[in-house]
Amino acid sequence: MANAFAAYQFLYSYNAMLTFIEGQVSIGASGAVSSITGGGISSVIRLNTGVYKVVFDRPYYRFLGIAGLMEPAMTGSTVNMGSLVTGTTYQIMSLGNSTQAQWVAAGLDANTTAAVNVPFVATAAGAGTGTVMAVGVSAINAVGVVGNPQLTISQQTNPYIIIQTVNDSGALANPENGSVLVLNIMARYSSVKGRGE
Repeated sequence: MANAFAAYQFLYSYNAMLTFIEGQVSIGASGAVSSITGGGISSVIRLNTGVYKVVFDRPYYRFLGIAGLMEPAMTGSTVNMGSLVTGTTYQIMSLGNSTQAQWVAAGLDANTTAAVNVPFVATAAGAGTGTVMAVGVSAINAVGVVGNPQLTISQQTNPYIIIQTVNDSGALANPENGSVLVLNIMARYSSVKGRGE
């Protein structure tokens, strides 16, 4: 396997050539994949309700683990600062002429600078022409790997793993339209076995 990695920092590990693969998968209607950003992942394909194939850009000798979480979609329409509902989580859509002090008075943490895409929980109705959108709740409770990923991540052509997204009831479910599936995957690129293998 050719070495195609750039080292920005040292990562101490009991595994040689430990590789961190990360991707953000934007979800569209009916759980479809609308876009992918990040490094090390070639594609993500929806196979069925709550079942996705994650294809890597190169094979790995060992799959070491995955952490997956859902960033929920925003819900409803854009509302102005004067229409905030106390206790609701919002994301800033535009600053308008609302001042930093007005954002803080509406619930933004005093140590955070108001900016587009910053989330906060409303503690009062706001002032000015800034706009926000309510943030929904992700229907996905867990992301898990199916079968033995060692057998598929190491194949020379189209190395992959299959993951499932599961709701609060323990059933397979599609992530909500507009949500983002965040994948953090650890793999070993070296054929040298890690400690304990």
